[in-house]
Amino acid sequence: MGRLRPCWRLTNVALVVGLLPISLALMGCGVSPGPAAAPPSQSPNTVLLTAYGATCDGRHNDQPALQAALNDVSSKAGGVVVVPAATCRIVQTESIPWTNLTGPVTLRGASDSSTLSFDSDQLDAYRELFRVSGTGASLQGVRLVRARDTYGVMVNIAASTKLSFDGVVIDGKKDAYGTREFHGIALGGNPGDVIRDVALVNTTIENVDYGIYQANSTRSTIDGFRVDSSTFTRNLADDVELNAPQGAITHVSVTRSRFLDNRKPADPLGSGFGVGLANVQHAVIEGNTFDGYRYEPIHIEDRSAFVDVRGNSFSDSFTAAVNWAAHVLVVGSSHDITITGNTFDTTANKNSIDCVYVGAGGAPTAPDKVVVTGNTFKLRPSAQVIAVYGATNVTTSSNMTTPVA
Repeated sequence: MGRLRPCWRLTNVALVVGLLPISLALMGCGVSPGPAAAPPSQSPNTVLLTAYGATCDGRHNDQPALQAALNDVSSKAGGVVVVPAATCRIVQTESIPWTNLTGPVTLRGASDSSTLSFDSDQLDAYRELFRVSGTGASLQGVRLVRARDTYGVMVNIAASTKLSFDGVVIDGKKDAYGTREFHGIALGGNPGDVIRDVALVNTTIENVDYGIYQANSTRSTIDGFRVDSSTFTRNLADDVELNAPQGAITHVSVTRSRFLDNRKPADPLGSGFGVGLANVQHAVIEGNTFDGYRYEPIHIEDRSAFVDVRGNSFSDSFTAAVNWAAHVLVVGSSHDITITGNTFDTTANKNSIDCVYVGAGGAPTAPDKVVVTGNTFKLRPSAQVIAVYGATNVTTSSNMTTPVA
């Protein structure tokens, strides 16, 4: 093994949430299909966005109509607001920096071309397309697309229960508008707030900086966060970043999803993960594919515990030539981590790489109770199965290795 420990790194990203500055301290292909057309609603309270004055011509500001429709449905104990098969421009302003989506309200696209085009009155001022709260809010079969080089986030989740995304596309257009920070979904909330049972299914997040993230200073509690059968592609920082040094995150699952072509630049180091967990308890990362990462597809650190990484496939990942290159990094004081049944393919790694790295990573203590079992390792001559630096109770068994050119 004989390689140096990484001096672990954190990247500070400034973000303004709710018009108050918050400091983010975060760890650290193909074109996905659009959402399928949503089935007809069975709700007795289904309204059309155009009935509230939205023109959806891509030019007129339809934000007042959108907020009016959502408020009306919410006041009548919930229902569905239908977005037409057109582009509805939503302009957030200094006086109205976000649109409130409060459960139990569903925002549903009429077809796979139903689009909310997110714009802002001031490109440098932080804005949100939606701030979500309440019980049972849902977005279904709608595209959320950034219209210009605005600064902000598409969806900020506040205190809520049973929020769901189904067949949603979030496109930050960073390939077209690359100057200002723009993120997909923020896990926000105030101290003491609880965000419970969030589900993303058949959802795509692409061309943003952070796909899903939580600010380091956030003090809410996340209990139940599920990503299933979704796609993350061409993002410039972490795809799924769950980090709660001052809050709590428990019961996380990321399953059957595709993580493709992350575009994190070579410098500075500190992000570009597929899934990053810090201070997370009870998590399953299962049945996913990771392909095209300059840095690690999975990063686990800072007291994360009871994490199962199983049945995933890794290829063309951590291609950067640094001395802690690995497909799965377990660092800091993480413990009770199981890595089983995965396939690690180092065919594309011309750099030296350990498929699994377990070490302190610059933290005061190293991981404990890490099990690496039943995996398949396709190893180039410059690759090896595992590197262990100071960690305790690390066991390996029943792994299969195959040399590749």
